[in-house]
Amino acid sequence: MAKHWTLAAALLCTVSLACPGQAVDLNTYYAYPWSLGFSFDNFTPYGGTQIQPSVYYGLSGIARIPLPFAPQFQAFGKVGYNSFSVLQTSADVKFQNSQFTIMPGVGWSTRFSKNFEVGADLGIGYQMLYFPDLNVLSSGSQASRTDNIIASLGAHVSLDPAYSFSIDVSPTLTYRYALQPLTQFNGLTFGIGAAVNYRFGDDPDAPKASIRSISFADVTFPPLFAAMQSYYAKNPFAKVQIKNVEKFPITDVQVSFTQAGYMDVPTKLKTIPTLEPGKTVDIPVVASFNGEVFNTNGDTPLNGEITVEYTSHNRPAKQSLPVSYTLYDRTSISWDDDRKEAAFITKADTALRNYATFIRQAVKDRTIPGYSEPVQTAMAVFYSLKELGVIYQLALTSSFAQAQANPLTVDHVHLPRETLQRKAGDCSDLTALFCAIMESVGIPTGFITVPGHIYPVFGTKVATANYKDLHPDKSMTFDVDGELWIPVEMTMVGTSDFLTAWRKGVEEWQALDSDTKDRAIFFTAKAQEVFRPVGLKEEDLGLQYGDATKIANNFRDEADKLVDTVIDSYTKVATDSNAKSDYNRLGIVCAQYGRWDQAAKALNTALALDRNYLSAEVNLGNVYFLQQNYQDALRVFQQARDSLEGDGRQATSLYAKVLLNISRSYYELEDYPSASNWYDKAASVDPSVVNTFEYIKNGQGGAGPRASAQSGPQVLFATGED
Repeated sequence: MAKHWTLAAALLCTVSLACPGQAVDLNTYYAYPWSLGFSFDNFTPYGGTQIQPSVYYGLSGIARIPLPFAPQFQAFGKVGYNSFSVLQTSADVKFQNSQFTIMPGVGWSTRFSKNFEVGADLGIGYQMLYFPDLNVLSSGSQASRTDNIIASLGAHVSLDPAYSFSIDVSPTLTYRYALQPLTQFNGLTFGIGAAVNYRFGDDPDAPKASIRSISFADVTFPPLFAAMQSYYAKNPFAKVQIKNVEKFPITDVQVSFTQAGYMDVPTKLKTIPTLEPGKTVDIPVVASFNGEVFNTNGDTPLNGEITVEYTSHNRPAKQSLPVSYTLYDRTSISWDDDRKEAAFITKADTALRNYATFIRQAVKDRTIPGYSEPVQTAMAVFYSLKELGVIYQLALTSSFAQAQANPLTVDHVHLPRETLQRKAGDCSDLTALFCAIMESVGIPTGFITVPGHIYPVFGTKVATANYKDLHPDKSMTFDVDGELWIPVEMTMVGTSDFLTAWRKGVEEWQALDSDTKDRAIFFTAKAQEVFRPVGLKEEDLGLQYGDATKIANNFRDEADKLVDTVIDSYTKVATDSNAKSDYNRLGIVCAQYGRWDQAAKALNTALALDRNYLSAEVNLGNVYFLQQNYQDALRVFQQARDSLEGDGRQATSLYAKVLLNISRSYYELEDYPSASNWYDKAASVDPSVVNTFEYIKNGQGGAGPRASAQSGPQVLFATGED
C-alpha cells in the first residue's frame, strides 16, 4: 500500500512543478457538458477486513456532469464490478466473491494548465457481494449474497492530452458496512486505479468550436449609394441589435461590418468591455468602403456580414450575421438631404482643372482690370460651356423636382466630367459642373434649392458695402458674412447671356419669402465636411474645348455690358449732383475698369468744377500711369506735390500717396536712385502706404523693372477723403 501512496504523491508533485498558476480561468475555459469514463482499480483491504484476497481488482464506468456556473464541481454516477479472489489452498477460498456497485457522488477538480488537473471525489452508494462458494451460514440462512453500504473518498491526477480525452490516476479509500450478518468484509479498502475519460463538448481551441452567446435582432440595410462613400464612414445608416443570451457576462465584445470586395479591412463598429446577462445593445452601422464602389454600374446587390467577436467564460467566440442590400452606382442619389449635391462637386478632378486652365488662358488678354475676378471667371465658364455645346436637358427618368418631392426616389446626378462628355445635364448636373470648375480655381461656391430646382451661387470677393462695383442694383447680390455672392441660373447656358442667367437666379430666390423653408442656400465647403466629393481615377476625357476666340469674344462682350451698367450708374449720380467728388469717383471707377478716356473726361470735369481739387489731379496722373505714360504721370504728380506743400499738407495721407506715385513713376522710367529716394520720403510720412511696394528699394540690384509687374497695375487713387 505504501507503494501506491508513493506513486500518487509523485504524480501530484510532478503536476505542481509542471503547471504553474494561470491568469486565465482554465476550469471555465475548458469546461465540458459531461463525460464518460472507464477505470481499472487494484484494491488492498485493511483496517478490519478479516479475509485477505490473492487478487482484488475492479472495473467501473463513471459519468460526470459539471455544474454550468461552477465547472470545478461535478455530480457523478458510478457503476462497477469487482473481483475478490482467494487462493484455492486457503481456508477462506469459500469467501471469494463478485462485487457489484452503484454509487452517486460529488467531485471537485481544478486545472493547473491546459493538460494537467487534480481533483477529489466523495461518494456514497450500494454494493452487493455475491459468493458462489458460500451457500449456508451457521444459522442456516442462505448467504450467497450480502448487501452493503459503501462510502468512498478519492483523489485523482489527470493528464489531458486533448480537450475530449483524459487519463486519470486515482488513489481511493472505501469503507464498507454490511447490512446482513456476514461482516467479514466490513472495513476500509485502499485502491489505486487508472482511468480513461471521454469528454463531450466543443474544444475551445478548435476552429469549429461553437459558442452562441449572442443573438441578433432582425436588421435591414437601406439601399446605399456609392457617391456617399465618405459619408457612410462617419454617419450611421442602419443599426444592428445584439443580446447576451447567457446567464453570465461576456467580455471584450468587438462588433464589425465587412463587405468583401469593397472594403480593405472590416469596419469597426463598437467595442463593449462587458455585456451583462440578458442585456441588449444597439450598434450603429457605418462602413469604410474603398474606391471599388465607384466602379459599379447600375444597381449591385451585395451580401455583407456583421461580425461579433467576444469572450464567453474565457473562451474566444465569433458569430456572424449576413446582411443583404443594394449598392447604387456613383451617379445615384436620394434627396433626403440637399447637401448631398456637394458630393458631386469634384474640384480635384484633373480633367476639370485642365479645362479651367484652358478657359482662363482663353480670356486672360480680354479681362477687365478692376472688375471682380470671380465674376469674370464665372462669365468665362458660362460662355466656355456654351462654346462646348453644353445644354440643359430634363432627366429622362426621375427629375430633381420628382426626387426632391419624394426622398425615397432614386435620382441620378452625373459627375462634372460626365456632363462635359455628354454635353447635357439637368439642373443638378449643371450645378455640380459649374461649381466644380469654379472651385477648381479657388473660387468658393454653393447651391440654392427652391421647390423642384437647384442652381449655383458663388462668392465674388467684393465687400457688401461695395455692391455698386458689381452691379448698381443691390438686390442682384446676396450678402454672406460681409461678402457679395451671385447666383447663376445654369439651365440657361447655351440659350441666354450670363447677365440674364444671373438676374433669373435672383428672381427665383426672391420669388419666395425670406422666412420660408422652401428656399435654402448651401455652401460647398461646409457641405463637403459631411458629404465629401466622389473619388475618381485620373483619365483624359479627350474633349475638344472649342474655339478660344469665340469664348473670349463672348466673354468680353458680356463683361463690357456689365461694366457699362456699373459706369452708367456712377455717371447718373455725377450728372444729377454735378459734384466734383462724384465726378472724381466716376473717374476712379472708369480708370479701374480700363476706360481711360471716360476716366480722363470725368476727372477733367471735376477739375473744371474746382481747379484746386487735388484728388482729381492725382487721379488724372494715375490714369496716365495706368496707360504707361510715365512722363506725363510724373509731371502731374509733381504738380500735386507742389500744391500740397504750398498748402502745408505734408503730413497728410494724400501727400504720402503722391510721393509714392512719384517714386513709382521714376521706377518705371528706370531711374532707380530717384525712385528709392522718393520711396523713403513717402515711408517717412506714412509707412503703411509703402508696404506693398518694397520692390522699389531693390532697384536694379534686385528684381529690376519686372518687379513692378508683381504688384499688378494697381495705383493709389485719391478718393477725396485723404
